[in-house]
Amino acid sequence: MVRGILMTGVCLMALAGAASAETVLNRGNDTDPATLDQQHTTTVSENRVLRDLYEGLLVQNEKGEAIPGAASSWDISEDGLIYTFHMRENAKWSNGDPVTAGDFEFTFHRIMDPKTAAGYASVLYAIKNAEEVATGKMPLDQLGVKALDDKTLQITLKNPAPYFLELLTHQTGFPLNRKAVEKFGDKFTLPGNLVTNGAYTLVSFNPNDKISMKKNPNYWDASNVKIDAANWIPFEDRASCMRRFEAKEVDICSDVPAEQMDYVKKNLSGQFRLAPYLGIYYIDIKGEPSSKLRDPRVRRAISMAIDRDFLADEVWRGVMLPASSMVPGIVNYVKDAPSWI
Repeated sequence: MVRGILMTGVCLMALAGAASAETVLNRGNDTDPATLDQQHTTTVSENRVLRDLYEGLLVQNEKGEAIPGAASSWDISEDGLIYTFHMRENAKWSNGDPVTAGDFEFTFHRIMDPKTAAGYASVLYAIKNAEEVATGKMPLDQLGVKALDDKTLQITLKNPAPYFLELLTHQTGFPLNRKAVEKFGDKFTLPGNLVTNGAYTLVSFNPNDKISMKKNPNYWDASNVKIDAANWIPFEDRASCMRRFEAKEVDICSDVPAEQMDYVKKNLSGQFRLAPYLGIYYIDIKGEPSSKLRDPRVRRAISMAIDRDFLADEVWRGVMLPASSMVPGIVNYVKDAPSWI
């Protein structure tokens, strides 16, 4: 699947009256996040916002590859079971506190605590005893995550998982500031309470209007953050985002309506980009035990009858790619994999 994106050439706006011009980026989002608690987020719209606010042990670069984030480096044991992460010496929270291995230990324990009921706890079930802890079969102190000191975090897996580093880029593993969580409880995500370790800090969250952020001066890589402020504006109607884009009120629309694709290609081709989207649409066929749909040959026949090229080109106007498998080609995808995989 690919996704259409509209972008202005510069994506910046100068604020009038400022002593020096402040750059502001206005982006359209599918909807408002239901929460900014990373352990309870499950949607793309929430993920977009959280990635501005937080940085996990690893992050993704522009190619989707896992690279150092809050951890500057790591070591992996010969048997592939023990990962030792070394935290950045200059990593700080937005309140000035150092980002420590203990913050991540606290975070991973909270993820797997059955009381949290984290939406994506299963993403990290590769960790030793994670599933057992999350389902209440083992105590939290048996989770394979331990801060050896302030700057060293050790994670033990239940089995070797070469893809584990990629899993750590998921928003579920974004760190929490323990002091803020313990002080404010469920209200730790509110503006003024939220403490972040990413490129931006939360200024305001006005539902159905916008989420406003400003550059985090304590972020370890702040010198390379070129945009001073950012806004996420919810558009459940994607056509509305397009109208505001053309009115120069929005710099980026994350999605383009399929029915507007011909217009966009003709009139906004220089500002339109197709970007990969790791998702897939499929038909979930269910049937009673006696139903013919239980016969795999029937389901295969239905699949063969679907004109994927027509759907992709004519219905979705080129925004989608024909799907032939449940998993599209992604980073490290091997097209001609050995039969034993």
